[in-house]
Amino acid sequence: MTKEMLIQLWMAGGFLQPFHESSLEMEDIGDKYFNALSSYSLFQDAKRDSYGSIIACKMHDSVHDLAQFVSKSQTLIWEDGSERNIPANIRHLNVISDKGTATTELGDATKKLHILFSQVDVFHSMSTSLRNVRALSFCNANIDELPAFLGKMKHLRFLDVSRTKIKELPKFITRLYQLQTFRFMDCWEINRPLEGIWDLINLRHIYFNQWVLMPARIGRLTCLKTLQLFVVGQQKGHQIEEL
Repeated sequence: MTKEMLIQLWMAGGFLQPFHESSLEMEDIGDKYFNALSSYSLFQDAKRDSYGSIIACKMHDSVHDLAQFVSKSQTLIWEDGSERNIPANIRHLNVISDKGTATTELGDATKKLHILFSQVDVFHSMSTSLRNVRALSFCNANIDELPAFLGKMKHLRFLDVSRTKIKELPKFITRLYQLQTFRFMDCWEINRPLEGIWDLINLRHIYFNQWVLMPARIGRLTCLKTLQLFVVGQQKGHQIEEL
């Protein structure tokens, strides 16, 4: 996992809060925490940029085992063939399946979820009540659309639909007013930008890599800190003054 994604997930989980009377942003605080953990050798296989800064890493095996043990009552990796049902008190869930769709009913397990990672379609087995979810990742998932009930996830702060087959970015995404990070990399089926993205007043990081998906009026996103691609045009909302 990249360092910046890890910090963004910390932000989504509410683990990073600005210090009282401090000018540090949440990303700066997350960077300090990351460096402190790294100094204690809690990470391994670090990848560094040309300046020597860590850009990606993974948790040390022994630390990973300890973290799983400590959080076993609230964290679950569910795979095909798992005999156990998903408990209702699970807060962090990772669904892994090679069948394209989840083969278990999530049901009440969605009520207390804060973080959901899935590489398969779990929408058919979900409760429409996901009011507590803070981070949702369907990166590499076998999905081609997003259900409308996701627009009611008023606490959602992190959304990743990268490398999926979705054909459009639905309008209801613009109602996710708490969204801080939005990733839609390598979504080759989408051929037009999301109109109204400027309503996401708390959006801080956008990741996409197709010029046709460049949203208009990006300058209205006053909290924005990451914009990987900007295409300058002559139309209003696409001019250099947006930066």
